[in-house]
Amino acid sequence: MLSGNKIRLRPFEKSDLEKCKQWINDPEIATAVKRVLPVSMYEHVNWYEKIIVDKARVTFALETIENNQYIGNLGIEHIDWISRKARFWIYLDKAQWAKGYGTEAVALLLNYSFNSLNLNKIYLDVGSFNNRAIKVYETMGFATEGILREDFYMNGSYVDVLRMAILKRDFSTQ
Repeated sequence: MLSGNKIRLRPFEKSDLEKCKQWINDPEIATAVKRVLPVSMYEHVNWYEKIIVDKARVTFALETIENNQYIGNLGIEHIDWISRKARFWIYLDKAQWAKGYGTEAVALLLNYSFNSLNLNKIYLDVGSFNNRAIKVYETMGFATEGILREDFYMNGSYVDVLRMAILKRDFSTQ
């Protein structure tokens, strides 16, 4: 387990799946993470069974330290052990947005990725409309590496996607 001041990262368990499915099927959360199709429990269980054995992926559940409440998931995927890089992802229960949990979770995962896994680069793709997430990533030291123009179709139009990344040398534990 990785602990901060407000939250801890713990292993993602099968018992988390029902709540996790509710979040990913919430239209506001789905939009924030660039997801358009709803997820069935069958699909969700299949996803879980794949990720728990995938050596190119690390997935955590987020929970509050104050009351052990499960509030979201985050992780890295597509880990390239030769080039020492991985893609980051996160989503939180929208009732927990704007409380500092996401920022602390990002910091904990970056510290783990750079200092325990010895990765050199963490990158992510974020919709250009997701200003809240972009602000968090910039605060943590991510820089925009490029813009994928009209890369994602949602709600009747194409949207740009920002590719952001942070290097180990640019990360500070604050």
